[in-house]
Amino acid sequence: MYESYWKLKEKPFQAHRQTDQMFRSYTQQVATLRLMYSIESCMGAGMLIGPSGSGKSTLIRSVRRESSELRPFVHILYPLLNPSEMLRQIVYEMTCSGMNEAPATIRMPGIGGVDGDDAMLRQIEMVARDSSREGRQVVICFDDAHQLTDEVLLHVVHPLLNLSDSEASMRVSVILAGQPVLAGSIRRHAQISDRVAVVASIQGFSRAETAEYIETAVRAAGANSEIFSAAAIQRLFEVTAGNPRRLNRLCDMALLVGFAERRSEITPAIIDSVSRELMPAAA
Repeated sequence: MYESYWKLKEKPFQAHRQTDQMFRSYTQQVATLRLMYSIESCMGAGMLIGPSGSGKSTLIRSVRRESSELRPFVHILYPLLNPSEMLRQIVYEMTCSGMNEAPATIRMPGIGGVDGDDAMLRQIEMVARDSSREGRQVVICFDDAHQLTDEVLLHVVHPLLNLSDSEASMRVSVILAGQPVLAGSIRRHAQISDRVAVVASIQGFSRAETAEYIETAVRAAGANSEIFSAAAIQRLFEVTAGNPRRLNRLCDMALLVGFAERRSEITPAIIDSVSRELMPAAA
């Protein structure tokens, strides 16, 4: 709606735009390095910690996109599943990965009881062994892992970690990504916390990174001149603490308001106005 007014080819701050390909903060770079070290070394579990909206899921998708050897790459987005449902989802994603067969035609093991869960664990082991033999690495990542139940931690995550330790040639990595409370949840389970080899943390952008992120995003969208004033960027940093999700929401709405009011640039007053509307929902 506002693109032509600001002389943009597309919206700069939409969630689906892969802005991580254009800009990564210092903590994102360090977290990526640590996660890749954990994966490539098969050292056990890697843990990615960060507040809501800090870019954990984006970082995981980036690792998946940039490393073709990491297959199957299972990215669990629904943590509130029971153990059988979680195992079924893992088997489904592992089986679908790299297949041309329609997902609806894939034959799945039955669930509902110990036998079903054991069958799914055996299928996961079979796929992992075949992948390792072909020089590929299995990655199983649990997003919003702070919401995983104790049952899933004990009956899904723990067996997966056992699987990664079962053979020297078995290349299986487990990633637990969640909010800071995840660390406390994992500490309650010694059999899992003892297997966490790498902890990576991700935070909001610094003041300088906030400015660079905004400027990079608008340039990539086709802007030939500055749209956000320096004072507006400073205000954005103050009200969002550099949180990427909040920045995206506020910047997008600021561009819409600036268009509606026929402004020549985005000012601190516009940021204050949209932040009063959106920050409760963005928090």
